[in-house]
Amino acid sequence: MKNFKLSKFILCLLIPTLFGGISGFFNQNSVELYEKLVLPDFAPPSFVFPLVWTFLYTFMGIGLYLILEKRNHKLAVTSFYIQLTSNFIWPFVFFKFHLIVPGFYLHMFLLLAVIWMTFNFFRLNKFAGILQIPYIIWLSFAGYLNYYIVLLNA
Repeated sequence: MKNFKLSKFILCLLIPTLFGGISGFFNQNSVELYEKLVLPDFAPPSFVFPLVWTFLYTFMGIGLYLILEKRNHKLAVTSFYIQLTSNFIWPFVFFKFHLIVPGFYLHMFLLLAVIWMTFNFFRLNKFAGILQIPYIIWLSFAGYLNYYIVLLNA
């Protein structure tokens, strides 16, 4: 990577982390609510979620940095912010407003937005796209979990 820009790299790491942190701050009761739900047997313990999201936000930020170095990155950046905004909103819908069915549909939209973002990243920088694959895998699992939570609690 030529001309590595540390301040730009740090900013790219901070953007998804701040979105996640702010959403988490306003949804602090999500752990309590998660544990009060009827959960399927395969549901992970609540402490797993912040660990996974820290990893995923880091990979999002690295991917963002890598695509910003490319020309014609506007569509990729747009898809990044669409998925990040959806990601930010989901805990409010699901936990804050207790709308688990609309939360499931929003989650499906988020998954599609991340697939679109990954495709756009991959088109510009293969490694940036590859970094998003764990995000797709996690969201696929979380969507399955979300679906069963709807079935067990709606």
